[in-house]
Amino acid sequence: MAMAGRRPEQRELAEALDVDDFMMDDPRPMAYDVVIEAAGSTAAVPVDDIVNNDLTIRGSFSYTASAWAETVRLLNAGRFRPLPLVTHRYGMEEHADALATLSQGAARPRGKILFEL
Repeated sequence: MAMAGRRPEQRELAEALDVDDFMMDDPRPMAYDVVIEAAGSTAAVPVDDIVNNDLTIRGSFSYTASAWAETVRLLNAGRFRPLPLVTHRYGMEEHADALATLSQGAARPRGKILFEL
């Protein structure tokens, strides 16, 4: 597993997650089967690369900083317990199974899918 970052201190996070390769340079010339963009920045997803390389994107939507602040407040107050929403857990090596679960009906009701690093 590889991780790209923009700040040197992110290397420590990568090491804690047992990442094989942490890079601060542009990882686009390298090939990956699955990429998870978690920065929330449009600069992190070059549209030309998506179109020119015929890539498939699966997305989710995030919210504003104030919405996240309210979510953290509710979590800290114990008023919101999200773990029951997670119905499926997968390791990164099981990404194909996770995507299949997202696109097909499951034997049990499907909530959120969690990738465990």
